[in-house]
Amino acid sequence: MDRKSLEVLELPKVLKQLADYTAFSASRELALALSPSSDRSMVERWQELTAEGVALLGTRPDFSIRGAEDIRPLVDRAERGGLLEVGQLAAIARTIESGQFVGNTLVQLNTDRYPELCAFGSAISPLRDLHRTLRSAISDDGQILDSASPELHRLRSEIRTAQLRIQERLQSYLNTHRSALQDAIITMRDDRYVLPVRADARNQLPGIVHDQSASGATVFIEPLAVVELNNAIRTLQIQERHEIERILTELSRQVGHEAAALQRNVISLAAIDLALAKARYAVAHNAVRPILMDETVIELREARHPLLRGTVVPLTLSLGREWTQIVITGPNTGGKTVALRTVGLLTAMALSGLHIPAAEGSVIGAIGGVWADIGDEQSIEQSLSTFSSHLTTIIRMLQGLQTGDLVVLDELGAGTDPVEGSALARAVLSHLQQHGVLTLATTHYAELKAYAQVTPGIQNASMEFNVETLSPTYRLQMGLPGRSNALAIAIQLGLPVAIVHQATALLTPQELEIDSLLAQIIRDRQEAERARSEEQRLERQAAAIVQQLKREHQEWERDREDRLASLIRQEETELEHLRRELNSLRQRAQSLAARQEVQHLQEESAAILREILEQHQHRQPQKVHSRQEDFTPGDFVTIGRLQQTGKVLRVDRDHGVGEIQVGNLTIRTRLSDLTRARRADTTQRNDALEVWQRRERSVTLPPSPDVHTELDLRGCRVAEVKNSLEQFLNDAVRAGLPSARIIHGRGSGAVRQVVHEHLTSHPLVRSFRLGVAGEGGDGVTIVSL
Repeated sequence: MDRKSLEVLELPKVLKQLADYTAFSASRELALALSPSSDRSMVERWQELTAEGVALLGTRPDFSIRGAEDIRPLVDRAERGGLLEVGQLAAIARTIESGQFVGNTLVQLNTDRYPELCAFGSAISPLRDLHRTLRSAISDDGQILDSASPELHRLRSEIRTAQLRIQERLQSYLNTHRSALQDAIITMRDDRYVLPVRADARNQLPGIVHDQSASGATVFIEPLAVVELNNAIRTLQIQERHEIERILTELSRQVGHEAAALQRNVISLAAIDLALAKARYAVAHNAVRPILMDETVIELREARHPLLRGTVVPLTLSLGREWTQIVITGPNTGGKTVALRTVGLLTAMALSGLHIPAAEGSVIGAIGGVWADIGDEQSIEQSLSTFSSHLTTIIRMLQGLQTGDLVVLDELGAGTDPVEGSALARAVLSHLQQHGVLTLATTHYAELKAYAQVTPGIQNASMEFNVETLSPTYRLQMGLPGRSNALAIAIQLGLPVAIVHQATALLTPQELEIDSLLAQIIRDRQEAERARSEEQRLERQAAAIVQQLKREHQEWERDREDRLASLIRQEETELEHLRRELNSLRQRAQSLAARQEVQHLQEESAAILREILEQHQHRQPQKVHSRQEDFTPGDFVTIGRLQQTGKVLRVDRDHGVGEIQVGNLTIRTRLSDLTRARRADTTQRNDALEVWQRRERSVTLPPSPDVHTELDLRGCRVAEVKNSLEQFLNDAVRAGLPSARIIHGRGSGAVRQVVHEHLTSHPLVRSFRLGVAGEGGDGVTIVSL
């Protein structure tokens, strides 16, 4: 790109503003060195980086590279074997930390959304070993830590001990020689501990004089008793300095060993910070990402010059599709030059990877280079007039121009004879058009207006001028040549009317006719624009009405669907309630059937027992009286008070008791209550058992139900809880479940209270407890059956 043209377009001023958004010197250098590129893929990548930066700041506005510094000179020195200072090593540690933070942050991002930033982030090496070594030796404020080495820790401990000893010794001098001291303090001179002694009492404190006050009234004496202690401290401090130098040498060596990785980290951090700076600049100027095309075309929508302040009238134009050249005419101070600078500068910004202050949909096509000739660069030293200056710049452009470049020319052909100047201007425009160069030019020549009007591929344009207020509106009007309005401006500025009338009379009829025709064309154009604006307003109004009707229809549809959904939910609720009522009735019926079965079994059991008792009463066994010592384990005996026959398990003759097994029971009773049973008694017991077993085989229990291990009572009414819980417990026990899970939820606790009250006295429940973490917490009760 032509550097002189970029300076004329004021791109360096924009880059200086961009550099103010960078965080450290490496990225600032990149910002100031930005230059437009003709490489389409490179421009695409730059624009993508800026867009990713905008998106990242949108989600994480506080993201930055933190405390990174440009440590490349320090790394170069360390790589060559140089010694780095403590503060410089601390800067390297901070830069490594910045790289770790940025790298870790970008790694966590979506690589599909931030591909370019993530690529730079992945290139950052964490250098954990070097960072750990640096931080174990250097503090955040750039001081060597005691932990830097065992030797340094030992030396500093000894120094502190020696300093305490010498301070204690000097403190005793403060107490014993107070009258000779100027102040009762301990101070230092030449890194040695001294006392401030009055000059007239210096002989009272023998020692070495290190300094004297400005007035001469005080001398600073090192007492002889502490000279050796001071010497010891100085020796230790020298050793400490040598150890610190050794530590710094070793740390510098390790930094030099990682020089390549540190250099890459700085480059990656600078690129990331530049992308963030571009993003912040874009946000500050309401800039958008331009659409990049392979065609040689420029389409700007509501473009604004980024260096202008206050209210800026936006610029909209298209160049490269229907026409490749635009000739702008109009009065001075009407905004022609600003329009040229805006188009040229925004094109250069887009090709530098910057977003442009314009509306969405703005297009910057495949522009190879940007050339500009704006302003008067006449030079007395170089004997260049205004015309010569412009012509020199145009010659330099023509020597370097290529197809697809953009050229902006201010006051083309000015500064010389109007006839020759306009002819030269037309020739230059024709040459540029033939070579496929996009051109934007301003002029006051009527011949150029006519040339643009009749030449295909060239479009007239003008800066709008309000004749009533005699002031420019700074709006670009495509398709109309502009008027200079010199006579009207002269009257407005106070030139005598007689002179203006005389100037008007000097104009030829053709010039007056042309001027009148231009004025009529402008009026017709303005009237057509007003009609078109009114038509667009009506179209917008009609579109708004249509949209309102669509919204109302959509709201009606949503309301209808909501009402229908509400009715469906209500029907489903009622249906669910009916299902629960039906299930409750089924459970009650099953519970009633089970209770009837249990009652039937109880009646059968009672009948069997009565039959056994009747048989026992009709058969009176013959008692055989025996002494206590006659009973031995294995004998069959009859318990008198129970009239039950059993087998002797154990005999305790000392206490006169024995243990008798009757069925599955073990009974402890007195030996005096026992009688030896005859064979008939045993036969009677076996007969009764056979009767029971025969009756037992005739009883049929209902099949074990198929139940779940948990019961969900959420949503149940309190009145339904007991019935559901009772049926569930019966089914669970019959199914052989060892435990069950009752889900009652937290809520108000009413359901849980009913559940616990029912479980407390239930014969089928062994124990219960609230659930723990992982089981449902206090919204669940675990029951052991």
